[in-house]
Amino acid sequence: VPAILATLKGQIALFQGDFASAVTLLEQALAQLPGKSAGFRGFVVQHLAMAHWITGNNATADTVLQDFQDAAEAEQSSLITVMNQAERHNLRGQITQSAPLYERALQLSLSEKAPGRMQHAAAHAELSLIWYEWNNLDNAEQHARAAVELGVTGMSMRAAAMGHFGLTRVLCAKGDVDGAQAALEQLNAITQQVDFGGTLSLDALHVPILLAAGDTATLRQVLQPYVSMPAPVAPPLHPRLMYYVAQGLLALNQTERAAQWVEFALSHNDAAAGSLFTSVPGHALLAMVRQAQGLTGQAHTELQQALQAAEPERFIRTFVDLGQPMAHLLAEYRAGMPHDAALPSRQYVDSLLAAFGAPAEIPAPPPETPQPLVEPLTDREIEVLQLIAQGYANKEIADELVISPGTVKVHTSHIYGKLSVNSRTQAVAEARKLGIIPLKSG
Repeated sequence: VPAILATLKGQIALFQGDFASAVTLLEQALAQLPGKSAGFRGFVVQHLAMAHWITGNNATADTVLQDFQDAAEAEQSSLITVMNQAERHNLRGQITQSAPLYERALQLSLSEKAPGRMQHAAAHAELSLIWYEWNNLDNAEQHARAAVELGVTGMSMRAAAMGHFGLTRVLCAKGDVDGAQAALEQLNAITQQVDFGGTLSLDALHVPILLAAGDTATLRQVLQPYVSMPAPVAPPLHPRLMYYVAQGLLALNQTERAAQWVEFALSHNDAAAGSLFTSVPGHALLAMVRQAQGLTGQAHTELQQALQAAEPERFIRTFVDLGQPMAHLLAEYRAGMPHDAALPSRQYVDSLLAAFGAPAEIPAPPPETPQPLVEPLTDREIEVLQLIAQGYANKEIADELVISPGTVKVHTSHIYGKLSVNSRTQAVAEARKLGIIPLKSG
């Protein structure tokens, strides 16, 4: 009885977002359980691992699951054991190993005398995310809808929330922006009842929908708190959500802020011991940031690191969801790959490019503008110069590029120095003379 009470209190604390208390209570429950209570022990272990996972402690979650497995308290065919095996692999991003285990769990949950509705729902939720990563959107949607239905009827709000999250991603990828928004609203309704941790999480989830809709104005409003807040020093959200923030900031040309968020998430992942779900998208997104900063060599290095980790698990959507800038970067990287490349292989990169559409439909990266200067202008300085040529004032340039007026003044000063001029008019004239910006028409 004390173990059951501690478990119930731990569940309540977990669902209320009090993760420290949840960990204490669930560990207490494990200590009080009789040695032969394998089924219930596995149930407690799953919730304890979940508490650690939500707070980003992947290594501790993995240890909890591994300890249960090593104890060999259950038959290898039992539902709880199979689910724990799947969770261990999934925490690390090893989806080629976790997927068949989740499928096995679905079979067991239907065949056992006391079906595990919560485990059944959880398996569907995880399979939805896995099939999404493999770019099988129909399978992903099917599992997501099953997770929502079973999660609600089986009182597994985490599975229902994950199902709605899966639907948000799938429907957005299918171009159904309204459906994705509706799924996000359902997720919002669940999080009003259950705190899954993090702050401003739902704001971050709006990012891919707004990018798909091309709604830059709303995106700028949603991300304003992330632009103005100091650089993160503690994980404000789950890494997946931090990457949404970074992707949105990059779309708004906030490259430095985007870099800060990605680098922080990657460093936290290393400290927490590593999941491919964090490292692969992190290095892929950082590659795009470096490309936007004009650091092509570093961009290719980051991309290669992402591809090498992603290929064994057949990640696809992690790259496709970054849009055409990633397609361009992949095409550029592919052009320089040796014919005997092993990891990543040319075949894998070709499969990623094919997921964006036929290779012929992917335009080649624009050629670099030749600059006969000792110190060439950066991409951002050229953007500022082009707006100066169009007659924009400093405040208008700041609004257009989502930077401060002071930063505009710094860029303008650098432009003057590199072009050896003293005014806006002289800068525009010299840049046109050198071919850095187009000649004035008419």
